[in-house]
Amino acid sequence: MNEYIKVALEVSLSGLVAAIITFVLQRYYKKRDIKYQTISDFFEHRYHLKSDEFSSALNKGYLVFCKNKKVIKSIDDFFYALKNNESTDSCNNKLYQIYYYMCKSIYLKPVDEKKFCDNVFNVE
Repeated sequence: MNEYIKVALEVSLSGLVAAIITFVLQRYYKKRDIKYQTISDFFEHRYHLKSDEFSSALNKGYLVFCKNKKVIKSIDDFFYALKNNESTDSCNNKLYQIYYYMCKSIYLKPVDEKKFCDNVFNVE
């Protein structure tokens, strides 16, 4: 009889451990997907600073990357630069810093700053 109880406990415990591991992994990958989508939106609309989509991506950055102090500071620095009419190069650099720290937070290799700032695919 004790053997049956032992087997039942082992099976139940292994099922519980598997469920916990699955929950933790799904939560991690869901957060990563949301961060990746935010970076994608930000990158996609970086040439349209006055667009709703770009504003949405930056605002979402505050929420999605709220635990990453470098991302939050770089967003604040960018807003400060825009507000104080800093040079285009300075604003571009601050914009790149946002992108760079967002990518680093999910271990994504960012493109270099020159490629980020070049208007390569803007066909008119």
